[in-house]
Order: sequence, then structure tokens, then C-alpha cells
Amino acid sequence: MLDILIKLVTGEQLGLSDWQVLEREAIAPFSRARAFGITPANASTIVKGRSHLFCSVYSKVQRLCPQIRENLLLSTLWNLWLPLGMQLGTARQQGDRPLVQGILGGQGTGKTTLGSVLKLILQQLGYNSLSLSIDDLYLTYAERQQLKQQDPRLVWRGPPGTHDVQLGMTVLQQLRDGKGRVEIPRFDKSAWGGEGDRAAPEVVENIDIVCSSI
Repeated sequence: MLDILIKLVTGEQLGLSDWQVLEREAIAPFSRARAFGITPANASTIVKGRSHLFCSVYSKVQRLCPQIRENLLLSTLWNLWLPLGMQLGTARQQGDRPLVQGILGGQGTGKTTLGSVLKLILQQLGYNSLSLSIDDLYLTYAERQQLKQQDPRLVWRGPPGTHDVQLGMTVLQQLRDGKGRVEIPRFDKSAWGGEGDRAAPEVVENIDIVCSSI
């Protein structure tokens, strides 16, 4: 399988047996195929579409994720990131307003990386997308200093109570409504010696898909 993906990114032409392998892999395991809506009837069409997208974005994803070894990057991009991005694009086409896709995971599990990769893939598919992390919703430095006086356990970012939940709900609703320009909060973790602080907001408009990691 990996040798076929390497052929794709190096521009080598695939033979009939290569395409057959990709189609078989696309419908196995069944649980993954079902999650992405892949069946024996549509596997060929989906694999062809995915292969074109794979060739278009691989070098960009490689630059975005230099810490991931090549074999893992190839398989993850092909088996997870691309089908998920394509599925989100289809879901947006079927809806009548911007799509908000939540990404759930613990700290350090790769939520931000996934959001960034999906943004790149969706851009290639022609969608105006936005990656919004729960980290962007941390309270300001001044607010967290006051919070620490009330509860010393909140000396670090991350625990419940250190995020501006109402701000997050308001921003997501504005994006979901799809009306006008929206100010997206951003957070600078390097500020104040690593304690972090709210940075200047990013102003966006006409967003099709929001990938929100929480």
C-alpha cells in the first residue's frame, strides 16, 4: 500500500493492479468504510478523486507536519485526513449554511494539527474554512491573574474555568449564521514569559466550514 502512495506523490503512473489494491483497501476495514460512506459500488470513483487530491496536497501537508515520519504521514493523509476532508465538503454542499465540525480530544492528541490539515484540504477543494481551537478561548492574562487569586489550582491554563465559554459560543453562532465579518479570538502562548495572553483577533467572512477543536 505504501509503495503505491509513494508512486502517486512521485508522479509515477499506477497500473491496474495498483488501483485494485487501493479500492480493496478503501472498503476495508468495514467500520472505516462505513464511516466515510464508501461501498464496493462507489469505491473506484472515490479512490480516483482521493488520488488527485492526495497528489495536490501532499507536499503542503508535509511542510505543515515535518515532525511526522513519511510512512505515517502518507498513510494518515490517505486513510483519515483526506476522506474526512472530502466528507466535510460533501456535508457542506448538502447544507444551507456554514458547517461547524467539532474535533474532540485530550491535550496533545493532535487536534490543532488535524484542524490545520483539514483547512488545507478544504481550501484545495474550494471551501473557505477556518480552524478554531479551544486554546484561542483562554481568558486574558489579566483575567487569569485575578482567577489565581480566587483559586490557586488555576495557576496554569487548561482547567475548567480558564476559558471564556461565552465568547466561544458567541463566535461559533456568528460563524454559523454566516452574516458579515466575524472577529476570531486568537491566543499567544508565548506572551508573558509563556503564561500567554489574548492576541489581536483574526477578522474573517464568508466561511464555509469551521473545524473547532475542543
